[in-house]
Amino acid sequence: MAMDPIEEPMDETRPWAEMTQTWKGTLSHYHRHCHGEHVEALVQETADAVAQRLRKHLSASPYWSEVSDARLVAVLLYLVDRGALRRVRTGNGIIFEAQPDAEDWARAQTGLKAKLGPILDLIAAVRASGSSHSQA
Repeated sequence: MAMDPIEEPMDETRPWAEMTQTWKGTLSHYHRHCHGEHVEALVQETADAVAQRLRKHLSASPYWSEVSDARLVAVLLYLVDRGALRRVRTGNGIIFEAQPDAEDWARAQTGLKAKLGPILDLIAAVRASGSSHSQA
């Protein structure tokens, strides 16, 4: 059974390749990769972006301040896959950008209702990290 990065308790020992089974959108091609290092590179780039740019913007969130980086990476990539966020390669690595309608998209997803507050917090953090990145 494919894991749900939003609701299912995360087993940190699972291979990341299992996470790709939930990807049905822009990242779906990773599910077909024969080489796990492609998924591992995507996850590592995302983890680096989390550590460098997003954690400080999420520190006030009761949910995200308690969540592991692995969960945060899984949810970020889920939102990228669904088109609410974009991964953008810059000279300094990967940044995330929220689509203009990301919050409306999240509110319209019945499967996200239980975690809507944290998802909206994450989208706001992505927006804040993008604006602080552009001011740097």
